[in-house]
Amino acid sequence: MKKWSTKPQFVELNRNINYHGGCGQDGDAYEIKWNALPLTAESTTTENSYENRVQAAHTAFDYPIINESDKKQYKLFDYPDVNGYNQKMVLGLDSIKWVSKRDKWYMNQWATFLNGQLGTKKHARIYFLYFKDMPSVAADMQEAYWDGGNDNEIVVCVGLSSKSRQIQWVKPFTWSPIRRIIPDVREDIMASKTFDASKLSNAVWHNVDKEFKRKDFSEFSYITVDPPVWSKWVTFFITLAITIGICYWAVVNDINGDDDPLSGTGSYNRNRYRRW
Repeated sequence: MKKWSTKPQFVELNRNINYHGGCGQDGDAYEIKWNALPLTAESTTTENSYENRVQAAHTAFDYPIINESDKKQYKLFDYPDVNGYNQKMVLGLDSIKWVSKRDKWYMNQWATFLNGQLGTKKHARIYFLYFKDMPSVAADMQEAYWDGGNDNEIVVCVGLSSKSRQIQWVKPFTWSPIRRIIPDVREDIMASKTFDASKLSNAVWHNVDKEFKRKDFSEFSYITVDPPVWSKWVTFFITLAITIGICYWAVVNDINGDDDPLSGTGSYNRNRYRRW
């Protein structure tokens, strides 16, 4: 209520409760409404699964394998974890000393607002990744490390200097079929020349709202997914164990072909016919 400068409004639940003595009282409910200011927005994050054959298959769509040495050299970011309903959407800005606390707060708050606003409207998930004193190839390595991102994401990689506010380079990546969004976001951010959290956020907001479209990964259903090596070995040993088990059972339960065909079974004495 303090953050949104509002008062709680009573909500009639319209519940029909049978009263029994002192039990069954109709509890009250209240709600507070957002004041629609971007800098006071709150967002929630949920995880959902889908089939990503591009990430699983070794095909022409596959990205080069990123090892630990690459991660350290280019200071690549791991996917931020979802803690409860929260997830970091701005990565790397804390490592740049000249960025003020206010700018960091402002950038994080705008990312919160954009993801809440465009997440429901455009099915878009936006990350801002900042690289300090890194060449633009770091963005290519980041794209490879994240296998191009998920189907609903646009990841905006920005290169900043540790000594000035100058924007060195910008490279977004996304699976959106509207490829125009990549150069539009890049050019609109680069037009500012220096880091400005407000202008950067507005450039992303404008272009994502206008052009972003979520990729339908069912288009890649034709891709064959090769099982990993470990699964092949597990299948081999399970098959071997089953084969040995069946062979052992067949040998132990073998019958003597010269005798009565029922003599090798446990029901021989019980089931053989007697002659009178």
